[in-house]
Amino acid sequence: MRNSGKGRFLPIILFLLCCFFGPHPFLFSQCPTTASLGGCDRTLGANGNLPNGAGAFGNGDVACLTANRANDINLRNRDNVTLYISAGITFSGNITNIGDGVTIINCGTHTPNFTFSSLNGTYRNFGTKNNNLIVSNGVDIYNEGSINGAVTISDNGEYINAGSQNNTVTVNNTALFRNNAFQQGTVTVNNSGRFENIGALKRGDLILRDNATSRNESSSLGDGAGQSNITASGNASHENFNASHTGNINFTGSSSYTSSNSGHTGNISLNGTANYTQTNASHTGSATLSGNSTFNNNGANDGPVTINGSARYISAGSQTGNVSVSNNGEYVNSGTHNGDVTTRNNGDVVNTGSMTIPNLDIESFSSTTSFTSSNTLTVQNAPTITGTVNLAGTITFQQGVTFSRAGTVVTFQDGADATINGQANLNQGAEVRTRNTSNTNPQTTLTINQGISIGNGTLDVGANTIVNVSQDLVQNFTSSVNISGEYNGRSIDLTNGGGNQLNFLGNSEINLTDELTVGNRLAVSGSSHVTIGGDLTITNSGGSRIDFEDTSVLLVQGSTSIQNNFTFSDNSFATFNGDVNISSSGSALLATSDNADILITANLTKPQFSGSISVQNSSLLVICDARQPNGTISGNFPPTTFSNMSIAPSPAYYGGCIILPVVFGEFEVTYDQLSRSAMLEWTTTAEWENSHFEIERAINQVASWEKIGEIPGLGYSQSLTNYQFKDLLTRAISGNIFYRLKQVDFNGSFSYSNVKAIAVPSTGSPQKWIVYPNPTTAAAIHIRPQVDLSEQSYSLRIISPVGKYEYRRLTSSDQIQQAAREMLQGKPQGLYLLEITSDSEREYHKIILTN
Repeated sequence: MRNSGKGRFLPIILFLLCCFFGPHPFLFSQCPTTASLGGCDRTLGANGNLPNGAGAFGNGDVACLTANRANDINLRNRDNVTLYISAGITFSGNITNIGDGVTIINCGTHTPNFTFSSLNGTYRNFGTKNNNLIVSNGVDIYNEGSINGAVTISDNGEYINAGSQNNTVTVNNTALFRNNAFQQGTVTVNNSGRFENIGALKRGDLILRDNATSRNESSSLGDGAGQSNITASGNASHENFNASHTGNINFTGSSSYTSSNSGHTGNISLNGTANYTQTNASHTGSATLSGNSTFNNNGANDGPVTINGSARYISAGSQTGNVSVSNNGEYVNSGTHNGDVTTRNNGDVVNTGSMTIPNLDIESFSSTTSFTSSNTLTVQNAPTITGTVNLAGTITFQQGVTFSRAGTVVTFQDGADATINGQANLNQGAEVRTRNTSNTNPQTTLTINQGISIGNGTLDVGANTIVNVSQDLVQNFTSSVNISGEYNGRSIDLTNGGGNQLNFLGNSEINLTDELTVGNRLAVSGSSHVTIGGDLTITNSGGSRIDFEDTSVLLVQGSTSIQNNFTFSDNSFATFNGDVNISSSGSALLATSDNADILITANLTKPQFSGSISVQNSSLLVICDARQPNGTISGNFPPTTFSNMSIAPSPAYYGGCIILPVVFGEFEVTYDQLSRSAMLEWTTTAEWENSHFEIERAINQVASWEKIGEIPGLGYSQSLTNYQFKDLLTRAISGNIFYRLKQVDFNGSFSYSNVKAIAVPSTGSPQKWIVYPNPTTAAAIHIRPQVDLSEQSYSLRIISPVGKYEYRRLTSSDQIQQAAREMLQGKPQGLYLLEITSDSEREYHKIILTN
């Protein structure tokens, strides 16, 4: 009787050999011999049973089947025994009374269904196993032959396949199926089971449930002859590493699919919170995302993607194919995209990469659908866009574009460089904006290579942005155009439909190469500059009118037809280089007020008994070839005896070229700190009916003037005349002191000189700086310290009348004057505040900038 305990060491021997001789636990590359097992303790033929009793079959023994057998084999509930089915032998019976730790080695053919639940048992197949094999209770399976039936493995067992598995495999609980060779049939992994494939799973699907995991490494799932579809649910996960997968996937729950350095061909379906992530990998096929699922593409995706629910597609790689987003879905692209994009009903698209879109379709019945691009976007079709769209970076619409529906807001954001190579249409309440909130340079630019048609829509050109339009801007119905930046175009037509509004605001600049036709209201305010290269027409429709306010400026090169109200107020400034005609319409009116300055270099006409002209306050309406003192040739203009002429007395002026009663030469004001006095000196080169000069002074602001003296004039003179006036200042007067001369004629009419200013330091705390002359120009301003300075750091801030400012940090007091000249260069005339800051204190100086 051989040592009955030798079989119990077989699993240990198998483990040690697999660790030293291979990556998986296989003892032999072919069926082991009985000698390698230590010989057979018992031999079985076609009949007979293992003995029981004296000399019986015991624990750890090896039983060898050496003949074909259909009868059952009773293992007598012995533990750690080995049943060896010899090569060439067919065993079709059952195995009964199986103890623990049993090892079955099949080198022949094992045919019946077999349920094997020996605790920590082992089933090794080197031959052929037909029909089903069900193992549990920690039983391991090692296959280097062919298993043609279905296999079910449970508990902590392992199935290592290095041969051919030709049917389904079910993995339960915490069991493992590792396929190192060939698997043909569906693999189902349940609970916390695991599937590892480094061989080939062909023409069989993979089903993962609960917490199941699978890994496909350096191998293939499916091939050209068949697919291996993967279905996952619960918390199941699959990893594809340096491998290939051909087949569809359907992942639900919180399951996940990870692909690294791999290729996947097949369709993707994600639902729940399922996740698909590929890195340095590729996918070819469609992808459908629903629920809260996520597709992370860090490789190459070639195929259409449909995003529904709250699903997200995040692509940092390349996307080739159409993408459709709807119902709270989101597409985030930071890589490259080439394909159509469609958004519907709250779908969002965010692009920080590069997108080339043959067909863009953004449509929403609410304003919550959004499309945001901050890098490169090229759209090849002529889309209709609804929803919220934010565009920055480089944007090209290769054809036209239509913005439609109320709630649609399209914003070209800071630094955007956008081109529309076709017609732009705004309708049904849509709004298009250009914005540059951070004052980036280059400025936000929108170029439209045809025209703009606005019907019940809004165009809002923000400050520090540019809109270039090759053709015409036409407003229809109740549309609105607000321009606070720069607009360059051919013409603007504001005539179609009622309720249209056109507003030029802030520091806007409008340049038209052709005509402006106004059939509704045009309001111009701020320091807007408007240049019209062609004709200007105000139609006689009920709501038509033009109002220029503040310091706005108008230049019209062509002729002007006034059939309704045309008003200038505040300090507005206008030049008409063509004829101006006031029609016979009862509402036709040209009106100036406040300090408006209007010049018509050709002729002004109106019928004798219709049309109106009004010149009020200190405004000027001059019909002359140039402004004073250069104008010499007056044009034709209606006499004041015509009806509907309302001309206020001087200083208002209406008529031809102005003949000045006094021609001023120089006017200077200097401050003497020792005597604390201001010396006013001025000259005249000609005087006509000049009665006297009244000297007026204002302290720290120019809103309130007081008369402080009077100097008689010469009356009539054609030679140079010098005048002086000394103003002795009290100790209570300090800061910026402004002076002007009021020249009074014999008939009581008067005019004012330019304003000059000096800086007078306080007696308690003298100012460190003096700024002169005042008024000044950018090139003439002087800034000098009045005391010794030891500070090492300075800053200069220049604040405009509307609160905008420019700031510079300097390292020397010598740099302040030059910095001020550079910062004031090109600024419009007006009152500015200079803030000079040193290490220890801050000073303010007001200046009046002239051209």
